Amino acid sequence: MKARRSSPRRTTGRDDHGPGPEQARAEVMARARGVCELNGPGCTRQATDAHHRQTRRYGPDCPCNLLALCSWCHHENVHGQPETARDLGWIVSRHATDPGRVPVQLPRVGLILARCDGTWATLDGRAVLP
Repeated sequence: MKARRSSPRRTTGRDDHGPGPEQARAEVMARARGVCELNGPGCTRQATDAHHRQTRRYGPDCPCNLLALCSWCHHENVHGQPETARDLGWIVSRHATDPGRVPVQLPRVGLILARCDGTWATLDGRAVLP
């Protein structure tokens, strides 16, 4: 029997994108200022989870691929409603070339892009402070 991998297999070209898991998580939590970025129904408001929009197996450990969420929003509003989450950019297909190019709909801000530097931008590239 073949041994299981201790870490997820990455697709070619993903490992060099982003600062690494610990730094990316810290940047996203700082961007959110400790508050859930979705603020959806049932939200507890305290960001405790770093959600990978594009699964860790295929996507980079980069702020453009992460959302700071409360546990409720992460499990009920994102993974509990995957079709809606995909439509809103909270989940990104593994076939997308770069999650930073897939817009995210945030209730308090609107449709924006997550950038690799840990900030948000409008679709035309202007900086946003959510």
